[in-house]
Amino acid sequence: MASHTQIEVDGVTVLQLAGDLTRDALGRIETPFLAAATAHPRAVIDISGVEMLNSSGICMLLRAAGTARKAGGALFVAGARGIVLDVLRHCRLETVLKMTPALHDAVQQARALP
Repeated sequence: MASHTQIEVDGVTVLQLAGDLTRDALGRIETPFLAAATAHPRAVIDISGVEMLNSSGICMLLRAAGTARKAGGALFVAGARGIVLDVLRHCRLETVLKMTPALHDAVQQARALP
């Protein structure tokens, strides 16, 4: 099961994802997550609580990042670890997504945007 929460850290919106980001698990959170990402084109996506990720989860992250870019912003992905980090690297998504290992670093980068 996947979950999505939203918090503020140092004035930056942080969208926290947890659980499995798979096709079966995303049905409940994809629409509200993408709406939140659209409303905050300069935000951080904290995936430190994500345990598994497949193409459906990757697609959701890419859609959110693309929406942010079109709005003149950027989304930063923080906290990837273990198998999730392996999948993102295997797909070479660090060339497309702004990824940082630590939430604090991602928040600082988001705050530095004009």
